[in-house]
Amino acid sequence: MKDQAGNKTAKSASNSHSKIDSQISNQDTFKRPDPWVETGRNIELGTPGKAIRAVTIGIDFGTAFTKASVGMVGKIFIVNWSGTKKGDDEFVLPGLFSVLGNSSCVLGHAPTAKSILKELKQPFLSNNPSELDIAKAAVFLSLVIRYIRAWVYQHHASLVMDKRLVWSLNLGIPSKPYENQNLQNIYKNLALIAWRLSYQSKPITLTTALHAVTDLTITQKDHLESIDIIPEFVAQIASYIRSPQRQMDLHMLMDIGAGTVDVATFNVWQRDGEDIFPIFSSMVEPLGTHFLMQKRLDLISTGKKSTNWDDFSPVLPSTAFSKQFGTRRSRIDACDDEHANQVAVVIKRVLHETRLRRYPSSRKWESGIRLFFCGGGSSCEVFSSALDRAANFSQVSILKTLLPIPMNIEAKGLLSKDYHRVAVAYGLGLYAADLGKIIPVADVPDVEPLPSTCTKQSDRDELYPK
Repeated sequence: MKDQAGNKTAKSASNSHSKIDSQISNQDTFKRPDPWVETGRNIELGTPGKAIRAVTIGIDFGTAFTKASVGMVGKIFIVNWSGTKKGDDEFVLPGLFSVLGNSSCVLGHAPTAKSILKELKQPFLSNNPSELDIAKAAVFLSLVIRYIRAWVYQHHASLVMDKRLVWSLNLGIPSKPYENQNLQNIYKNLALIAWRLSYQSKPITLTTALHAVTDLTITQKDHLESIDIIPEFVAQIASYIRSPQRQMDLHMLMDIGAGTVDVATFNVWQRDGEDIFPIFSSMVEPLGTHFLMQKRLDLISTGKKSTNWDDFSPVLPSTAFSKQFGTRRSRIDACDDEHANQVAVVIKRVLHETRLRRYPSSRKWESGIRLFFCGGGSSCEVFSSALDRAANFSQVSILKTLLPIPMNIEAKGLLSKDYHRVAVAYGLGLYAADLGKIIPVADVPDVEPLPSTCTKQSDRDELYPK
């Protein structure tokens, strides 16, 4: 009986690991690009005349998936990736590329690839990417940019044919790293290297990316009016800011991605018709869905080397996960509980700092703070639990607010419930100057904590430099 039990346990463990390997293996979404994708090498379509067309490309470069948009003629077109990938989720692109035998690179996981490069965003989260890290990301983004231009030529040719195109490029960045000027410059250099690689006639390779020209000043040859690095939360709430739902005063955003959880408190107000966004407090921590799922894998891989979680696999609820991998739900719940507590600490810190010395006089502490709960991981119960714990501990009413779907968006087949996943891309498709002015945390002065007795405080808007 003892041997039978031991064999049964070993067999169960073996089955569990085979299920893990099956679950997290890269899904076959690779597709050889449609022939029209090659037209993306060109900066313009047809023979440019005197007519000018301004075109803005917005790229939400994510840890697991990338989303993009094109802004022109008063509309924002969400890019559909079906010309270069398989699958139903046409508005998100897996963040990986293949190096082929001839050293050229293609988007996706090619069956004949010499190597697969992924986790391209991760080094930028540590604020210290190497030259090789930048080159890898530049290759990926150059392929993305080339595809986007081709997609415009293929699906919206009537808007750009025979026109002189003036391109702008907006690249998103998390709120906390945005305050790091050095990292902003790295992102801007990355974007320009990628842009230049995208229109070269020779194949895109890691070698050409590593030897990209060191002169990173935009020239007339680039046909590029500007590159702007935009805080993702400002792009994310762009539809809200332009809607009748808009309110002034204190707001909060929680963006759950594969790599990070980004939490920020900020104000929404106007000065002389310009939107102003002072950031009171923000934290970006590596606590996204990747790290949650990796903890689960580590837990059930006792006695055997843990497999790395593949961010392109679905994030399962604890019940489904425990059933899928043949383990007790109580073990997974305990793991999830620990992760929820870690995320809750981040939320509590942001709320505490904001309430204590950043904006203690806001009326929203009593009436409730509007929260935008976004990102691919926002449907995961663990992060909702973390939010509830932090709100209860902080004695704050959190009002989850859906982002309104803008009137000028074009994304055929996009479901209303999925808009939040492309909301950043939508905002990045707007002209940078129309997104408002961001006041970083360091430029927003602390205020004295409220006294224990009730006294009138100045409204926070009165404290900003005019």
